[in-house]
Amino acid sequence: MVCKCCCSTCPGNRGVTVIFLVLLAAGIITGLAKMVGGVVASISLPSVAWLPVSAVAVGGTVWGLWVGARQHGNGSPLAVGVFGLLVAAAGMVFGSPVLLAGMVVVLAAAIWSAMAVAQTR
Repeated sequence: MVCKCCCSTCPGNRGVTVIFLVLLAAGIITGLAKMVGGVVASISLPSVAWLPVSAVAVGGTVWGLWVGARQHGNGSPLAVGVFGLLVAAAGMVFGSPVLLAGMVVVLAAAIWSAMAVAQTR
């Protein structure tokens, strides 16, 4: 039976995956630029511009993990990803190692979610 709706859980909808990966990449690039310091931030974007970019990246990451949880029916990667985002936010205050740990946790949750979605197809 072929699904004829246009929902994001249809196997043929690759746009959700592409958007998810683009926003995840934007979040990782933002975090890496923050870790490297003011030189990269001042060359690529002014410091004030990183806040909306970070907000879009975080929102997109949570949205992508939520869509993945709907597709494979397991909310664990979403919970781990949100925890990783909270750790990364704490890393903005406490330092780069905590930020890097949070980013690794978010990336691991995204990979876990993507693998779970691939297994359900």
